[in-house]
Amino acid sequence: MPELNNNIKWEDVNCLGLKCPLPVMRLERAIKTGSMNIRVITDDPISVVDIPLAVMKAGIKMTHQEKIGVEFHFFIENITE
Repeated sequence: MPELNNNIKWEDVNCLGLKCPLPVMRLERAIKTGSMNIRVITDDPISVVDIPLAVMKAGIKMTHQEKIGVEFHFFIENITE
């Protein structure tokens, strides 16, 4: 697992309490508005499948993901690879 760069300011996309596809839709909106470093926070277990697929589809890079309690955190750089 890559080490998280703590010097990066992450823009939180809080999706707690939302079920898919809403977290994916909020991620897509953040990407379209030009957010560069996005942290998606969700508690929907299906997000561990849906968020990485959305990132791959968008052609951008997920640097890290982690589970903290019941929350899933996805760290995404909105830059094309």
